This record gives sequence, C-alpha cells and structure tokens, in this order.
Amino acid sequence: MSGVWARIASLALAALLALAIGGVVSAHARTVGEFIDDTRISAEVTTRLAAESPSNFLKIDVRTETGIVTLSGTVDSSEKRARAAQIAGAVNGVKGLVNNIQVAGAATPPSSSGSATSSTSPATPSIDATGTVASVDPSSGTITLSDGRVLRATDRTAVYQPTTVQALKPGDHVLVRGATPATVRAPESRMGTVSRVDTTRRQLVLTDGSVVRVASSASVHRGTERLTLGQVEPGAEVVIQLAPVPSASPGTTATRPAPETAAALDATDVSVVWTPSTPAR
Repeated sequence: MSGVWARIASLALAALLALAIGGVVSAHARTVGEFIDDTRISAEVTTRLAAESPSNFLKIDVRTETGIVTLSGTVDSSEKRARAAQIAGAVNGVKGLVNNIQVAGAATPPSSSGSATSSTSPATPSIDATGTVASVDPSSGTITLSDGRVLRATDRTAVYQPTTVQALKPGDHVLVRGATPATVRAPESRMGTVSRVDTTRRQLVLTDGSVVRVASSASVHRGTERLTLGQVEPGAEVVIQLAPVPSASPGTTATRPAPETAAALDATDVSVVWTPSTPAR
C-alpha cells in the first residue's frame, strides 16, 4: 500500500511541475493567484483520483486553467468515467469541468449525443460542467448557472447528485454531464408601467401587454428597500432586468417576443422607480 501512496505523491508532484513549466508560457493570461490555485486544484484532483482507484485513475491526465478542469485518458467503464467527473467536480475551487476521458472499447464517449459523428461535430458539442444553479426551465431543459453559463439538457444528459432537471432549484450545486452549451444574449432592461399584479402566478402585467414572470429568487425593490411582489402597486413605474435568452441552437441569436404577443418574460430584478402613492414633494 505504501507503494501506491508513493505513486500518488509522485503524480501530484509531477502535476505541479508540469503546470509550473507550462505556466511560464501562459502566465500572461492568468494572474499569479489564478496560476497557484489552478496548480493546487490539479494536484488535489490527481491525488483524489489515485486514492479512489489506482488501477484506473492513475491513467487520467488532469489540467486546470482559470478553475476549469479538463480530464483526459482512458478508463474501462462508463461508470468510472462518471465517477472521475464527480470526484473532480467536488474539489474546492473547480468552476467547470470538461470530461474528455475515453472508455476502452467504446466508439464514442458516453456523454455524446448518440451517433459516431456527433461528438466531432462543432455545431452540437457535448460538455460536462459543474456549478451552482441560478435558474432552471424544466420545460425546455435549460439550466443557467450562477457564473452565466447556460446549458441545455437532452435525453442523454445526466445530472448529479443524482437527480433530474425537473428536480433542480436555484442554489443547487450540480454536475451536469453530457449537456449542450446554449448561446445567450446579453441581459436586457425594460421599462414599463404595471397594469396588474398577479401574486398567485407571480406575474406583473404591464400596460403594453407584456407579462413578466417574477421568480421567488428574483430581487424586487424600491431603491435599497426590499419589497414583496404584493407590495408592487398597479400604476407603478418599474425597470425590469430580464434573464438572458437561450438561442434556438448554438451559433444563432434568439430574439425576444414582441410585447403584443403577450408571451411571458422572465425577470431577475424588478426596480420600482415611482408609485402612485408616492407623496408629492
């Protein structure tokens, strides 16, 4: 057993040295603090993998850049591939995960979308990612993480701790395996006047016909004063920060529905700038 731990120590040291050498070339792209943290993450992932399964995980290469861990190498089962991703994603400081581990004897990685050519198609990449859920739309399978990444789940996407997209809620820390990255537009702001407040559905209806969904995680406020949705008065003038809109497919740009369609918009922030009951100055 001492030989195994000696091997783990040597691998961790090798990872540190390799990153130190490589960092000389790319140091201009990372701060010293980021480089040191990336080195620590790689060493810790390598050590945990080797301790879990020396016969399989000693063959995995671990590289980290600005908190994004990339795993590569070969294992003998899809279960061990998934377990390696879980171990790496649990290391403190990991912001994202790219799982390039191959399964011996498999034509394509298990996180691919099915066909032998789909994993090499740049139009439909499949990725693994870890992060904290900011919002989730179960109807479209769209998961937005707190760092702004937007993922679209397919019928081949796995979500850990194991769960489903439908069970996710804001604040959950997850590993999403085999998802499709979604292109999003930058967040938008919209001004309007409130016509009606529906607290049951958590919606604001504006005078132009727009319907704005206000999730419980959204911020509703007047200046620094926090408000409940029920405290927003009809006639109030509001500035609404809209959630990013995932595009229909990678590489395309989504457009918001016109107000006259009365399609619901999702708000992340509602700022009340004037209310009918504001005292006259």
